[in-house]
Amino acid sequence: MLLWVLVLCGYVVAVVVKFRNDGDDPMMQWVMLTLFVVCAFFFLLMVGPSAPFTSFDPPAGYDGPGPNPLLQNHILMAFHPPILYLGYVGFTVPFAFAIAALVTGRVGEGWLVATRRWTVLAWGISPSASCSVRGGATRPSAGAATGPGIRSRARRSCRG
Repeated sequence: MLLWVLVLCGYVVAVVVKFRNDGDDPMMQWVMLTLFVVCAFFFLLMVGPSAPFTSFDPPAGYDGPGPNPLLQNHILMAFHPPILYLGYVGFTVPFAFAIAALVTGRVGEGWLVATRRWTVLAWGISPSASCSVRGGATRPSAGAATGPGIRSRARRSCRG
């Protein structure tokens, strides 16, 4: 949850910097309002139900089996969640523009042109997160838990 909010705040700052001269435009005001409402929603989730800073004392015998062998000691697992969140959270910007276009009635191509790069960026980042983990032959334990058949299919799917 903390990483999600951090990435979301980064996107909000990027939108503010990119469109800093368009503050008088009603559409940009609705875009910013939508982004701030989404931020407020996730902030409330962090303060309330999620509570990432509370401690968890599991009952005795509640150890569990541990992490999946594919997730242990793999360097790309340090990059996979941030890249995945960059892609997922990146779609908040086109969502905010779509809501603003609906509210202001400017449903022409203007808002599509303004959000095309944001959409392509988020859309391009999302699959790269999946390919970073399904590294195929670069993974030392490539066939350890799944067998060689899964590894070879994953390698082909990430090449395009």
